[in-house]
Amino acid sequence: MVSKTDPASPPPPPPTTWLAATHPITRPRAGLGNRARRAWYSILRHTPIHLQTVIRTASGLLPALIVPGYGFLPRHIPSPPPPPRLRRNRRIIAAAVFLIWILCLAGWTLAYLRMDTGSYRSALALMTALHGASLSHHILTTLLPRDLCLRPRLALALAITLGLFLAAYLPLTHLAPRIAIPLRTPDGVVVIDPRTSLADIRRGDTVAYRAPIRYTGYANRAIRTNQSDGAGVETVQALPGDRIQFFPYRLEVNGLAQPRIPGMPQSGEQIVPASHYYIWPAHFRARNNTGNAANLDTLLQQAALVPEKEIIGKPHTGWLNPNPQPQP
Repeated sequence: MVSKTDPASPPPPPPTTWLAATHPITRPRAGLGNRARRAWYSILRHTPIHLQTVIRTASGLLPALIVPGYGFLPRHIPSPPPPPRLRRNRRIIAAAVFLIWILCLAGWTLAYLRMDTGSYRSALALMTALHGASLSHHILTTLLPRDLCLRPRLALALAITLGLFLAAYLPLTHLAPRIAIPLRTPDGVVVIDPRTSLADIRRGDTVAYRAPIRYTGYANRAIRTNQSDGAGVETVQALPGDRIQFFPYRLEVNGLAQPRIPGMPQSGEQIVPASHYYIWPAHFRARNNTGNAANLDTLLQQAALVPEKEIIGKPHTGWLNPNPQPQP
């Protein structure tokens, strides 16, 4: 009998699974995780981009997307390390790009509020170019090999800049009208807040509304009862359901006297319909009008009843509008 401590005794057989025990010629298969891991490393071995490079690029991609100029900062020290002067110059370039972008953003905002189309487009193009150059520099210097020729680099930089414009700056141009809408009036540019609620509109408030071209019905002559840009900025005289009485020198709304605006009827009364506001178009323009005064009065009375759906909003207060009140 052979003892267990005898060195000549054979080692015990390795444990086997049930599949290997029942079918000796079948080996246990690798799990799904192992096969996926081998496939991933096989892909990495056949690509010229290393995994560490991808991780380093992704770690700085979010700051480069948010902060213009971040892509020019020295993020890692290569071998051999560059001289300190070169690293200092890159920090200066990054700071200069960021400051110029901030100035362009301020100029873009001011040009939008003042309706300066040329300056608005120029500032937007410069903002996109600066941000795109910073992001392209970050991606190209960390992800692609240094011996890549100039033409592919330029093509990739243009593609990155175009994608940045479509993803970030183009939506910004559509977001601005949701916050502020500039309108040109005889008294200057007035910036309107389109987020105004109809419940916040009171008698005597200044509002902007869409006013289409109306016709007198006499020889089909057009009377434009609005200001430029297809909208008017006027004072609300009465709310839905109010009773208006006209007198030669005053106007009474629900028995309360208000100053009469030139051009209003001198007699009669009117009930403001539901879902309408009474806004007298003090700034109106007649174009090719050969009708009589009665036709013009009828047209102005119709134009004064503004539906709720045509209300744009109330003017912004503060530095955006030094004088938001219209001058009749």
